[in-house]
Amino acid sequence: MNAPGQAAPRREDLSGLEYVRALMAGVFPASPMARNVGWQLVDVQHGAVRMEVTPGPHLYNHATLHGGAMATMMDGAMAMAVNSSLPRGARALTIELNTRFVAAPGLDCGPLSLFGKVVDMGERRARTEGRIEDASGKVYCHASGEFHLKRPPA
Repeated sequence: MNAPGQAAPRREDLSGLEYVRALMAGVFPASPMARNVGWQLVDVQHGAVRMEVTPGPHLYNHATLHGGAMATMMDGAMAMAVNSSLPRGARALTIELNTRFVAAPGLDCGPLSLFGKVVDMGERRARTEGRIEDASGKVYCHASGEFHLKRPPA
């Protein structure tokens, strides 16, 4: 948070890592999707993030976590990993998302960890991987993604 009388930083003035850490600290509001799903950033490194969520009933299809909700979680975690790697003024847009569901979290799954990691960063594209697991380490979903990078003019 900012000191009293101190202007809030502007996203375009921060590196990606600074921005994602500011999101985690509450300097910037969470996105509407993050608020709807309920994830929270808990660890941010250059090119890697961990988020946590305890899925609410609105994310379930009958008694299991909806696959679309898990795909959204993976997109969010991998996008934050890419954002944490970007220079000042750059943005990332998802252009490909692949998910592989390996187990179905039930109503009693408890908190889930969402991991996103950059595996390759180019000038115009970034490739990522992610996973969802519970507190015991049981994996529910693996994902990979590709992001288009919009860099500021030189």
